[in-house]
Amino acid sequence: GTEIRQIRDSEEDPSKEFLANISGDNDERIMEKGAAEIAVLVKSRQVSAVEVTQSAFSRLQAINGKLNAVVIETPEDALRSAELVDQAIDRGKDPGELAGS
Repeated sequence: GTEIRQIRDSEEDPSKEFLANISGDNDERIMEKGAAEIAVLVKSRQVSAVEVTQSAFSRLQAINGKLNAVVIETPEDALRSAELVDQAIDRGKDPGELAGS
């Protein structure tokens, strides 16, 4: 969508622009779930893999400054993978046990 296009067109740090466009409304709700539960939600289309990915990067932005657990962020790669999961589900294909989580 729009966020991905903005990332690809950005000449600065793409994660900053990406994270600036994320809505935090569903982030906590999604990130409170375990990986298997998130996968069920994605497969049943209650939430998209892209939304899960955005929530994960939003959470990362909120806590990584203290933890410094992630050195290199690759939101554009993660979003491309999430889009592929969503497309596979839309085509009726099983994206795998933990797709979207």
